Amino acid sequence: MTVFRLVIADDHPLFRDALRLAVAQTVTDGEIVEADSFDSLCARLRATPDVDLVLLDLNMPGMHGFSGLLYLRAEFAAVPVVIVSANEKPRVIRRALDLGAVGYIPKSAAAGEIREALRALLAGETWLPAIIDIHHPGRNDDTELAIVLNSLTPQQTRAALASLLGCKANVTS
Repeated sequence: MTVFRLVIADDHPLFRDALRLAVAQTVTDGEIVEADSFDSLCARLRATPDVDLVLLDLNMPGMHGFSGLLYLRAEFAAVPVVIVSANEKPRVIRRALDLGAVGYIPKSAAAGEIREALRALLAGETWLPAIIDIHHPGRNDDTELAIVLNSLTPQQTRAALASLLGCKANVTS
């Protein structure tokens, strides 16, 4: 059986425990590591870059909005990232996908739905909650911004993030 490596990146220990349980019930032969900040996530990915999936909370220490996702896509492009968030706005979900996330799991999802999402994501599929229709995402300023950001090199992305945040903050570590 294939051994999967996953990183659960969330600053809330209780939610990390819940995700760990869902992963353990889905993947019988898996290695699960945790990160409680964006800095610790990046350190883990540098130490072990052959991760099969990162479960990323959008609101963690060291991140500002989608900065963490943008940085991961630039620095660790081969590592799939699924967003796990309490924000269930379709616009936010679309933006996450536009910026390179392979899926979006709402924190309100039932355990069975989270297991279903994990199975699909580990099989290389995209997974979204039923509340969004990706076939009709519409085109707006956010989509245009995502297209521009996805065209940047990793160095350009890091520079843009540093400029946006006004420093070389945590997104460059």
